Amino acid sequence: MAFHSTFINARREAIIICLVWLVAALWSVPYCYSAGYHLPPGEPVQTIWGIPEWVVWGVAVPWLLADIFALWFCLGYMADDDLGEGEVPI
Repeated sequence: MAFHSTFINARREAIIICLVWLVAALWSVPYCYSAGYHLPPGEPVQTIWGIPEWVVWGVAVPWLLADIFALWFCLGYMADDDLGEGEVPI
């Protein structure tokens, strides 16, 4: 059974997006857990522009990188497949 090129492209793009999500999750969750929940009591929290340092490196930076990747991926890499002609339901 031959797959339609639209299906092949969509599957490839979904796999890439899921892998990027997995990489981001494997960075954010352990980093935030280790850097944010194991702070010594009584010591001041290190901040960057008033935001706790662990939030910047564990949430903000990965979020920014994911946004940059999403823009590049959607605007430059994803295939624009022809879906053909179809009947318009009345």
